Amino acid sequence: MRDGNQQLDKDLADVLLQAADHLQLMIKNAEEQEDIAAVPSALLSALEGQQALPTSSKKDTIQKQDTLRNTNFSLSEQKLDELMKQISELSVWTLDQKSNIDAMNHIAEELHHISHQLEKQGVSIPPRLQGICSFTENLAYKMQKGVYDLNRLSTELQDNLIDLRMVPISLITDQIPRFVRDTALAMEKEVQLNITGIDTELDRTILDKVEQALLHIIRNALDHGIESKEARIASNKPAIGTISLEAGYSNGMCQITISDDGKGIESQKLIGKAKKLSLISEQQASEYGRNLSSSQLVSLLCLPGLSSAPLITETSGRGVGMDVVHQCIVDELSGEIHIETKVNEGTRITLLLPLNQAVMDVFIFRLGKSKIALPASAIKRVMQGDEFSFIEVAQRKAIRLEQQLLPILSLRQLFFLDEAIKQERAYLVVVESGQGEVALLVDEVVEQNHALIQSLPSYLQDNQYVSGCIISTAKQVINVINPHCLSRLSTVKSESGEPLQEKKSIAKQISILVVDDSLSTRDIEKSILESYGFRVELASDGLQAFETAKEEQFDLIITDIE
Repeated sequence: MRDGNQQLDKDLADVLLQAADHLQLMIKNAEEQEDIAAVPSALLSALEGQQALPTSSKKDTIQKQDTLRNTNFSLSEQKLDELMKQISELSVWTLDQKSNIDAMNHIAEELHHISHQLEKQGVSIPPRLQGICSFTENLAYKMQKGVYDLNRLSTELQDNLIDLRMVPISLITDQIPRFVRDTALAMEKEVQLNITGIDTELDRTILDKVEQALLHIIRNALDHGIESKEARIASNKPAIGTISLEAGYSNGMCQITISDDGKGIESQKLIGKAKKLSLISEQQASEYGRNLSSSQLVSLLCLPGLSSAPLITETSGRGVGMDVVHQCIVDELSGEIHIETKVNEGTRITLLLPLNQAVMDVFIFRLGKSKIALPASAIKRVMQGDEFSFIEVAQRKAIRLEQQLLPILSLRQLFFLDEAIKQERAYLVVVESGQGEVALLVDEVVEQNHALIQSLPSYLQDNQYVSGCIISTAKQVINVINPHCLSRLSTVKSESGEPLQEKKSIAKQISILVVDDSLSTRDIEKSILESYGFRVELASDGLQAFETAKEEQFDLIITDIE
């Protein structure tokens, strides 16, 4: 090749990559003083140019490649975590010193007050008492300055440590082309991979957890998203499929999007498979409708054991492993998953992740005598009581905001606080909850803070509503609420949790098509109408509504016109 006598083609690249993999294995064996792995005869023959590398040998690569990178810096991660814990303890110690300073200032004020009272009574102030007053004032000032400097230095150290924890996503994306190449080769498919945004940075502990989620999604896209070359040509598509991975920032979070131009996900097959496997009931299946929303796709695809593929292969099935992805992204990292799909056009999966889990901008709210915190990135708007008015929807309170209908969720009810909040002195907080927006009622907005997030004790880590805690300046432990669990509590139903019976005998004969480009508005309108017993189908735009209406005659169409 160097002399120009041989061209690098696809088959030769396969052989060279296999040889490099085996050399790595042999080096590892030598380092660990194990028996050196023998070179497979098929690989030797391929290197000598006698025969092509067999397909079975190529498949071994994707079975062995469970991770995209090594863990050379695992020890430094542990050290950084330990340093972060020490900074947390230093912050608590600083709060203690602030309390001591307040006590010292109080003593100085009392001494001045006593001195002033003695002077008014004509009593001469002993020089020693005057000296104590001056000494106390100076000591309080020096302590205050020392704590200020210590707080500044600890904040700088904290920021520097966070910078050290941030690593580019290229640590895993640099290895994805090889993974995609080997996997596509084993499946006898041709795929072009596009990766952008490799300089996007994430906390390395988050990157570790995201790695397996990305592998699951890419495997699914390759196996049951991208069609065979013959099937693509028959569908008037380019023979070579395309998978794109885009990374960047969105509203203070890291956004990773994996898309393919494959065959997409057929909603009815997905629902039918879930029903066949008894993962959903007959009633739940009928409630899903013909066109699934993003939240419905997520809830279905992330059911354990679900696949829309007719066969489950060694590599994947569309939906296999997505429950693991959901557990990682949503449950462990408090992130979001959004899925869009169109039959014969492809699937787009968007992951939204916190940049780090160590430090976060939070809003602190008061609920009676308690306080809670919410990530600032999840809060879209805060309003006072005189800026909004409630409406009654299916025996639940809601609010109309910017042409959207948002359900009202009282955090007092969530935390079992009995006293109701009066609207004129309440605050309304609009929160993005992962599957739409929800409005929360709180007593007071206390402050916005850049806080160090503490992990929950092991016996509380299964709590789906709380993702961590912070220590306030008053040394209070404040729970950080996971905003993504709130959408599960915001479904508009009657207080009994069952659809309303009034007029149900009439309503059950009526079918309604809801057309709206707002995901939250579609889902809420569907919940409202279904609570009265109507059967509802959804469409996100006019074209989808037209296709749906051709398949079924509806009694009513609800749409927004601009």
